[in-house]
Formats: sequence, C-alpha cells, structure tokens
Amino acid sequence: MDFPLRNAAYSSTLVAAAVFFLPTLLAGSAQAHQKIADTFSPSQSYDPGAGENVLGPLDPFGPVQIAEAFTPAGSDYTLDFIDGAFSHIKAYPNINGANAITLTLQTSNMNGVPSGNALEIWTLTDLPQFPHGGPIATASSLLHPVLKGGETYWVVASPGDETASMVWNSNVMDSVGPVSYNLYGYWQTQQNPVGAFDVYASPLAPAVPEPATTVPFVLGALGIGVLVVTAKRKKQNA
Repeated sequence: MDFPLRNAAYSSTLVAAAVFFLPTLLAGSAQAHQKIADTFSPSQSYDPGAGENVLGPLDPFGPVQIAEAFTPAGSDYTLDFIDGAFSHIKAYPNINGANAITLTLQTSNMNGVPSGNALEIWTLTDLPQFPHGGPIATASSLLHPVLKGGETYWVVASPGDETASMVWNSNVMDSVGPVSYNLYGYWQTQQNPVGAFDVYASPLAPAVPEPATTVPFVLGALGIGVLVVTAKRKKQNA
C-alpha cells in the first residue's frame, strides 16, 4: 500500500528542517557592527567653527599631525569604518592648499603615542569649508584589521599633501581630553579639545565549521531521512 499523505507530511518536515538549519550553519562569523568609540556630540553633531589644525609643511605653521586615541572594551573586534569631522581652511591668500586629509589607524607604542605602525590608511578629499560645516567624512575599512580589547589605538590625521591646511573639528561641547600632536617629527600629548570621531567594528566571533563541511552534513542527514521514508514504504508495500 501507498500512503501519499503521510509521506508528503514527512517530506515537508525534512524540507522545513533544511530551511531552518542551513542559514544557521552557513551564517559564519558575521555580526552586526557596534560603536566602540565616540567623541561626537549627540546625533553626530560637531562644532564647525572650532578644532585643531592639521597642516602641511608649506603652511607657515606646519607641519602638524593630530592623533586621537581609543581603547576597545572587553572583546576583540574587526574594524568596519571610522567617521570624523574634518574641514578645509584657506587661512593665507597666497597658499591654495589641497583639500585633503590622510587618515591612519595606528597602534600605540610603549610611550603611549602613535607607533607609526599603520593598520590601514585612507585619503579623505573634498571636505567642508571651515567654518561653515557640512557632512562628516567616513573611512570604510577594506582590510578589517583586528582591534584587541583593552589595547589602545590611534586615529592619526595628516595633511593630504605639503600644501594642505585642514582642521579636525571639535564636538559641540568642546570636550577636553588627551590629544597627541606631531610637531616636527616628535609626538607630544596635551589636554585639549578632542577631535570629533567615532569607530564602528564587529565583534570577532569564535570559529565555526566551514560551509564545505556543514553542507555535506546537512545534505547527508536529509538523505538518511529520505532513505528511511523509502524503507518504510517498501515494508508497507510488502
């Protein structure tokens, strides 16, 4: 005898199991990113008329690099992107400086200043004119370096070229904190208004089985289920 309704129900159960388990097994380690550092005012606001200068060597007061530190808490992460409030300033009529900033993510050395070891580098161009403000800049990560919980990292702003006169804008409250300056090749840290930025990263998840091993496992399990159905049908027809 044949039991089409019973077999159809059993097959539906197998399909439902596949739909439920396959996305879970194939999801991998991807997780939603989290904000792990933030010096912006609420709603990513900042002060368009205040900040610290980032200057190329042809600027009368250059060269100057600025660095802001952050320390991920708890878990390890992989970097997703960094937002920052930067602007271009034309302070001197005889200097037509480039509108560009080079942003670098660096580790910290034993002296608590940027080490020079770059984990990733970005070039940001066409930034708003100081002091009018405008959209914040985003540096999206392509390398996704690992950021270890409890270790200090530096976001370093350098002039885009030797002519650049730029500003790393402060937040609306002009919050004061440790800011590191590279003046003529030497880093020093002072308590000054911090540059507005934030860092988003994804938690580093534990390793999971590779899809190449999980897919045969699931398909094998489904195959066993099909064999069980076939065996029962043959026994019932005997």
